[in-house]
Amino acid sequence: MTFSFKVLQSVLAALAVAGTSVCATSVGAQQPMDHGKMDHGKMAATKADQANDITEGVVRKVNTEAGKLTIQHGDIRHLGMPAMTMAFPVKTPGLLDNVQTGDKIKFKVIKENGRLVITELQRVK
Repeated sequence: MTFSFKVLQSVLAALAVAGTSVCATSVGAQQPMDHGKMDHGKMAATKADQANDITEGVVRKVNTEAGKLTIQHGDIRHLGMPAMTMAFPVKTPGLLDNVQTGDKIKFKVIKENGRLVITELQRVK
């Protein structure tokens, strides 16, 4: 079986495009999600679940002016939310005082008045 140079070149070009598509969807390329469009009503949780569930993540941005924290987080099991990167408002602005971009954290998030809010936050060493 013989291949011409043009056929081989076409195959290699197709593989390069496919590889680029895979790389663009890697965890490192995650973009913050506009969670305002999510239907939080489908995320069932009891107050007891919310009070006890802790999620781990990495701080991607601290926005003290808006009172928000962008976090690349793992699954938020008690809300049925998969791992992603998104911005959360904090319940009290003081929660933002001791975190910075790149910090590993553990946090608690609850659904309050139809939106997700961070109620507790601690840095992980």
